[in-house]
Amino acid sequence: MISFRTSCYDMQEMSYNNYLDGDAAWNCVCEFTNPTCVIVKHTNPCGVASVGPNTGLLEAYQQAVRADPVSAFGGIVAFNVEVDETLACEIREFRSPADGETRMFYEIVIAPKYTEKGLQILKGKSKTLRILEAQQTKAGRRSLRQIGGGWLLQDSDDLTPDDLGFRVVTDKVPSLELVDDAQFAWLCCKHVKSNAIVVAKVCSHS
Repeated sequence: MISFRTSCYDMQEMSYNNYLDGDAAWNCVCEFTNPTCVIVKHTNPCGVASVGPNTGLLEAYQQAVRADPVSAFGGIVAFNVEVDETLACEIREFRSPADGETRMFYEIVIAPKYTEKGLQILKGKSKTLRILEAQQTKAGRRSLRQIGGGWLLQDSDDLTPDDLGFRVVTDKVPSLELVDDAQFAWLCCKHVKSNAIVVAKVCSHS
């Protein structure tokens, strides 16, 4: 379980499901080294977007919402870099791509830190919005889950594409761009639940 710190001390109390969804979102976004936004609904990522270090997190947020704006509504948004004033304004005012009118609503926003102005803006978005800070997850943790009559304990899945030897088994050799897409999707796959589908396109590491 990730240790969250509240950035808004008068915020609404966290529920059991809030902690589960927040944990899922934070674990997923910590997989990525480039600026990334992850949106989770019912512990499943419904939008994940990474951008190059010189692109800015604003585009990652917009692309993550556009992946599935219906599921993103009422979800949890996690970022792996600081949320500044510009990004906070976009989170507060961004309209759903589904209709172009409805302002996006979220249960939780999670980031490693916030600028003072960014935090002030987010506090004004909704009385029910929970604003959390979390530290980067570390490798070597244990995963613990309760079952009827006992517990299951296993090492966390810390593997990355760099740890694996991707091997081409088709006649057509994929381009470097397709390999990037596959590696991005592979990281996302670690965090989706049974019967979920991951679609990745145009991943950039520049």
